[in-house]
Amino acid sequence: MLNSSSSSNLSRTYDDAYHSARLDETTRSAAVVVPLLVDLFPWMSSVVDFGCGTGAWLHQFQLCGVRRVLGLDGADVSSTLLQLDRSDIRRVDFREPLPSIGRFDLALSLDAVDCLPDVAVQPFIAALTEVSDVVVFSAPVPGQSFHPTSNERWASYWVALFAEKQFRCFDVLRERLWYDQRVHWCYSQNILIFASESRHDISARLSSLSRRGPVDVVHPRAFESLRGEGPDGSGSELKFYPFRLVEKGHCGYNILQIGVDKFLALAQSEGAYSPEKLLSGGYTFAYVAASVDEVKGKIAYEIESTETKRGKSNPARDVPSKPKDARQEQLKRNLRWEMFPARLLEQGYKGFNILQIGVNEFLALAQAEGAYSAEKLANGKYKRAYVASSTKEAKHLAKYGAAPPDHGAE
Repeated sequence: MLNSSSSSNLSRTYDDAYHSARLDETTRSAAVVVPLLVDLFPWMSSVVDFGCGTGAWLHQFQLCGVRRVLGLDGADVSSTLLQLDRSDIRRVDFREPLPSIGRFDLALSLDAVDCLPDVAVQPFIAALTEVSDVVVFSAPVPGQSFHPTSNERWASYWVALFAEKQFRCFDVLRERLWYDQRVHWCYSQNILIFASESRHDISARLSSLSRRGPVDVVHPRAFESLRGEGPDGSGSELKFYPFRLVEKGHCGYNILQIGVDKFLALAQSEGAYSPEKLLSGGYTFAYVAASVDEVKGKIAYEIESTETKRGKSNPARDVPSKPKDARQEQLKRNLRWEMFPARLLEQGYKGFNILQIGVNEFLALAQAEGAYSAEKLANGKYKRAYVASSTKEAKHLAKYGAAPPDHGAE
């Protein structure tokens, strides 16, 4: 981690509040991973941690019998959070050449390199490979961090940098940790072992245990966590999906694939596609569906409805028109319902299911209506469904079928 005198955003990131929030999960993860490392390298008697934070990982090594530990970090962590004697920690600035610290049986660096500027990355990797023949390493993949970072990279990037130092990658731990709920997904997803090519004894030991296959992988728990990062709970999938143009100019719309099973019809008059603009309801004419045919059907329905309102279709099918502003707001609201991953809050309240269908939108849906469908709600197909701005209001509507009084009684 950077020295605390670095840029304000990063220095605030690694304060006591940050370390305190992560201490329990870090300790739980270390308690599982460290014994595995001790079994892999039973001769290990010294460990250095680049970016040690509270020292939770090194403390677990001490509990497993490792005699000499040294933690390097830029932050001045409060004594109440430290898991090591302060004499075992040295404050450094990883952007500058490191002082001589000697050799260790194992070097550890977990989620520290991503906050370094480009010019400091290769010297950081060089320092790791100079102090030990074995490096246990992890770094966030693109889009993973919830705090400002400079160098989120796929694992293959780090593999290439270590290879320049004649260190080979061994994917030994991730398969063993993948489904272990005690270990935070950032370690299960990213932790790799690098060993010097000159140490044939270590390479032989690790080769038979190493997983074969791509190193650039994402953990299911990471995906679930990141889905909830966006302002409406569904932003990350759209932000990180490499969207593609499927068809240009279909009835004045561009058809795009914006997710694994999400397609978007965006009116050409709306300009370029932006995930942030879509999620914030910034488009007036935009429709989302699970297939190209379905999203084209929404365009056709919109065109037909517009022509009906203008008297170009059968008057008997005419629908009451809304003021332009109200209609646009309803379109945006419908889109938010389609994008938000609705979740069930309470089942069977007075014969209704209470769901959250938007950031500040809740639904009381009669169980007799069947499963929830954003499209069905948007089209007014439910007979007993009430949208509210709170769970309390939704429950009142379920109970009485009318707007709640000012005191919000249930």
